[in-house]
Amino acid sequence: MEELERELSYLYDKLRLVAVLKDACERGTTHPDLLKKFFGLTEEEIAWAEAEVPEIKVSPPRARQKLEEVERELRRQVWRLLSEALRDCELVVVPNVFALLGKKAKIYGLYRGQPVKEVRASMAAVFTRGEITWKGATGDEVGFVGPGVYYVEFEIEPRGHMTLSLPIHGILVNRDLLAEKLEGAPSVSREALGKVFRIRFSDVLSGDRLVARRHASYMLNTCMALLDALFKVMRSESEAIPSDPSDVRMLSLLRELPGRLLVTEKAWESKRDSLAVPGLVLAPGLEKFHDLLSVIPLELIRPRLFELRERFVRYGAFAVYELL
Repeated sequence: MEELERELSYLYDKLRLVAVLKDACERGTTHPDLLKKFFGLTEEEIAWAEAEVPEIKVSPPRARQKLEEVERELRRQVWRLLSEALRDCELVVVPNVFALLGKKAKIYGLYRGQPVKEVRASMAAVFTRGEITWKGATGDEVGFVGPGVYYVEFEIEPRGHMTLSLPIHGILVNRDLLAEKLEGAPSVSREALGKVFRIRFSDVLSGDRLVARRHASYMLNTCMALLDALFKVMRSESEAIPSDPSDVRMLSLLRELPGRLLVTEKAWESKRDSLAVPGLVLAPGLEKFHDLLSVIPLELIRPRLFELRERFVRYGAFAVYELL
């Protein structure tokens, strides 16, 4: 992994250099002395540029065209390395929790003891590795365990519009609500929003998966507020990872438990007031959810969260940026 990180660092350094050189070409200031004076380039960087793009010495317009080709090739190499580093990882995204739950399951809930007047947006995402499946009361059910966030925009009186981000550690959902493949034209239809999307990095970063990559990009760009919240959570280990197994919480989108924030009995007893979240109902008994915890017990979830958060910080964040 250290070698991979060094390669990524090298490629991003070269991409930054290419961006500077393209700017220099636009201005027609590509003489080595001018590159040093106005752009702060080193002798080594100028030597690399002249070796990769000989046209930079004589024709800035042709050099800029060549730099576009160099940039595309460097980007392909970045995608290849990120795909390798995140081979078994994915970002599970719920762009609209309310659309997925349907009108009958809409929940406004409370915030600090005050009734929520309106929920304007509710989204969720977790960074995970693989899935856990079982037969539930309403068919095949799937669990995704990993660090993530629930983001909601809401209104209460008299404070008006507010936002809240809550770290979560997994999402539970019925199999038929998963959009398994990112295919076809991107869509913001009600049907599309009422799904859970799986962005498998090794797939969307493959060189020949242009449609899937565009679809992932479109989906992520419709969830920028969610991504901002996710990045803030991931930057802080104490935010992304609970201090105790009893503080693990899961977002349930299952038909038998729609719109529930599942917590342990211990958390329910000690933190029920502080965990009241607009758009969700707080529900105790996570430790009794045997279908999920027989595969990954509560005490093993924290080590999984540590590992996944580290991979997100090292590689996943860059992969998301590449798709935006």
